[in-house]
Amino acid sequence: MATVLVVDDLAVNRDLVAGVLGHNGHHVLEASDGAAALALIRNVQLDLMITDVLMPGMDGYELTRRLRDNPATASLPVIFYTANYLEEEARPIAAAVGVSRVVPKSGDPMVLVDAVDEALTAVPAPVAEPLAEEDFSRAHLRVLNTKLVEKLHELEEKNRLQQLVEAAIVVGGDLSLPVTLRRIVEGARSLVDARYAAVGVVGEDHQLTEFIHSGIGPGLAAEIGALPTGGGVLGVLIQDPTPLRLADLADHSASCGFPVHHPAMHSFLGVPITVREKAFGNLYVTQKNGAAEFSQGDQDLLVAFASAAGVAIGNAHRYDDSRRRQAWLSASAEITSALLAAEPAEALDLVARGARHVADADVAWIEVRTDEQTVVIAACDGAVTDDVRGRIVGLDEAHLFREVSTTGRPMVIDDAAKDGRLTGFPVLNALAIGPLMVVPLVADQRTLGALMIGNEHDHPRFNQLDVEMATTFGGHAALALEFAQAQADREHLTVLADRDRIARDLHDLVIQRIFAAGMALQSGLGLVNQPEVARRISAVTEELDATITDLRTTIFQYHGGMQQAKSTRAQLLKLGTHAAKTLGFQPRVTIDGPVDTTVPDAVAEHVIAVVSEALSNIARHAQATAAEVSLHADQSFVTLLVTDNGRGIGETTRESGLRNMRDRAELLGGTFTTTDGDPGTRLEWRVPVNSQSQ
Repeated sequence: MATVLVVDDLAVNRDLVAGVLGHNGHHVLEASDGAAALALIRNVQLDLMITDVLMPGMDGYELTRRLRDNPATASLPVIFYTANYLEEEARPIAAAVGVSRVVPKSGDPMVLVDAVDEALTAVPAPVAEPLAEEDFSRAHLRVLNTKLVEKLHELEEKNRLQQLVEAAIVVGGDLSLPVTLRRIVEGARSLVDARYAAVGVVGEDHQLTEFIHSGIGPGLAAEIGALPTGGGVLGVLIQDPTPLRLADLADHSASCGFPVHHPAMHSFLGVPITVREKAFGNLYVTQKNGAAEFSQGDQDLLVAFASAAGVAIGNAHRYDDSRRRQAWLSASAEITSALLAAEPAEALDLVARGARHVADADVAWIEVRTDEQTVVIAACDGAVTDDVRGRIVGLDEAHLFREVSTTGRPMVIDDAAKDGRLTGFPVLNALAIGPLMVVPLVADQRTLGALMIGNEHDHPRFNQLDVEMATTFGGHAALALEFAQAQADREHLTVLADRDRIARDLHDLVIQRIFAAGMALQSGLGLVNQPEVARRISAVTEELDATITDLRTTIFQYHGGMQQAKSTRAQLLKLGTHAAKTLGFQPRVTIDGPVDTTVPDAVAEHVIAVVSEALSNIARHAQATAAEVSLHADQSFVTLLVTDNGRGIGETTRESGLRNMRDRAELLGGTFTTTDGDPGTRLEWRVPVNSQSQ
């Protein structure tokens, strides 16, 4: 067993050596520096000393020189136990002070054990010729300088690791995805001391869908123009998501240069960002400050930062998904409640407005089929509301509506402007739509319409979550719409029931009493001797007959429910109501005889067309303040009279409308005549009921 002194300023190193040597049967003493070791050596007989090279105060070199200067300790075996990076620098000075063994600290402990055994059994090596003081100081200084540089590197690395931790904490400190991406860009730029930094988000088409940058101000960015889409060197990292470090971008084979006004960029470092083991995008830095290129240390640091960024992005995604789900569900509940209280005409507007708001989209509209051949844009919200509301398009042009109505499944289009199915569509003419989501409004396996939600070209695309939640929203909205329509139908039936009651009362009470009064007046004519009185009574009876006719027309309007919407009588009354908008007054419409049962459909179509043309002519040319349409039908003929109190036909009036009416009459074997009234015009159109040209 030998007595061994271990000298090191770090207790952990002393403990390690003491443990190894103690296990091998040696007695170990410890000292924390050279001065303590000298004091101990004066009182203890040593067999071996193991000392660190560089220590605060008296280091291993100075301690060994003192031992060699003392005859009592000059032959004491000494082993230098030092850091790896000092091993080569230590050997020349070690030899000069009689130390032949230099053992690295981070090596195999058995190397130290072997060195101890050799030192204890070997003949003491002769001390080399002492170095001149100046040479020794120079060699010693080199060792000190090497350790100083390494310590600085360690401190710098520790500082950068601290910066990495702080940057990762900052990046993960917000759950908003846009804020997180902005913090990632700023953090990367600061972490590796770069002039410019950016994050590119890669879409399913392997193009950059978003590009968040730092270092280029808004003014310069506006002058540069469009953001990168993933070409050139940026595309290399998309195709091969591994770290890429370049001294000069221009030297890479994929380099395609920069647009006008773009600042010069040479050194480049790019690393991929993955979120939940899926590629999200890439993190880029360019123009290393204070150096020609980025180092391996910069790359390692940025790779670690990108990993932390991926975790932060994943958390932001989860939070954003949760927030958006909650927003869609809340909107569905609110819309359902609102629809149940809204008028049917307002219901679709509420759906479009709610969908656009919760999707944070630029525009939303709803398409509804009007008949077998056309689709109407029944509601819309956003920048194009006034331009497209109420527009009617053919079903053959409404490709997306037809497709989702057939399949019952939603669809997403990344760029509507490039989709041939939407060429010339009204909304696209009013707004440059890129991303578009189409959701069918389905209730009870029946498609009520299609909800379209769109963004402009430079705004975000819709993802799978958007589609899922919009589909759920559309289903809730469709059910509420159907319920609201059923409620409106019930209210309409209630109104119709009231109308039927009023109509019965008018027919059974009012008309009968008026008719009785007329009959009484007529029966009294024989008792009147004065012609003027008789004329007046006749005029009153005629007015009573006209009143009865008007009441019967009103009764029909009250009775005319949805099932009679296509009858000739109903169409004439509806035509008169619509014509009031262009005439400026309500034309009087009277119908006499069994029109709906006697007049064939082929003749009825001509009747409706002639009345429409006649009222249109009055609105355009007559300057009338009153007009009357009278239709009489019997078993033989249909006679239509249209009169007004306007300025008459005149010589300058175009004949095309009159010619059409005449042609229709002649086609059916009938006649058409026009006469000037006093004032106004009188049109008579008369055709046989059983025309051979039907």
